[in-house]
Amino acid sequence: MAKRLSIPEGIDKIAYDYLTEAEECLEGHAYKAVVLLCAAALEVYLKKLLSYLGIHLKEPFKLLKGYGKEPLIPDEEYPKKHLKPYEMRFEDLIDWSRVAGFLTNDAWKKAHEIRRKRNDLIHPSNYSKIVKKEPLMRQFSKGIKVTPPPHSHQEALRRKKLRDDVAFKLGVPTFAKETFSDALEIVKALYRDKTFPGRREKLPPSVIVNCYGYVLDS
Repeated sequence: MAKRLSIPEGIDKIAYDYLTEAEECLEGHAYKAVVLLCAAALEVYLKKLLSYLGIHLKEPFKLLKGYGKEPLIPDEEYPKKHLKPYEMRFEDLIDWSRVAGFLTNDAWKKAHEIRRKRNDLIHPSNYSKIVKKEPLMRQFSKGIKVTPPPHSHQEALRRKKLRDDVAFKLGVPTFAKETFSDALEIVKALYRDKTFPGRREKLPPSVIVNCYGYVLDS
């Protein structure tokens, strides 16, 4: 198999392994697995970055709450709990990574979208829930015509579920590709950008050394 060049090799090893496998799943048309692996890679990477930060700042997740408030995250959207990284849910990791400045506002929103997609796949009642949230899948579902007209309400519901099942199958390749693209974009930014784009101030050099391996240029 040809060597993949899209995933930075210097990122956390587990995150790299997950993203590499996600790329293989994308090529192998295992689209639901792509979303789950991308979410796992992002969760691992954010937890590692926040863990480094937690080691080198006293009560870091209380101190960070006051940074970069406007126009980054409205007060009501700030994470409420002061947890250690290993105690955090994926949602907490994303929110605190935003407050800490590891994630820009755009990356923060994309990370939550990846989390939502993962949750929808992990806890499905049926595919209609996912189709309802995805514009392309909704478009596919509306375009599928089933004849003759349903003769009862139950028949109409059965046909809608059938349309949504087909729409999910048609739309899931794009669903997976967009998720992989967003996850890769976030991870590349975390790996490349050493300036903590979400913060108005830089962290102490000792923290930068431990998070990234070298001190920021002044």
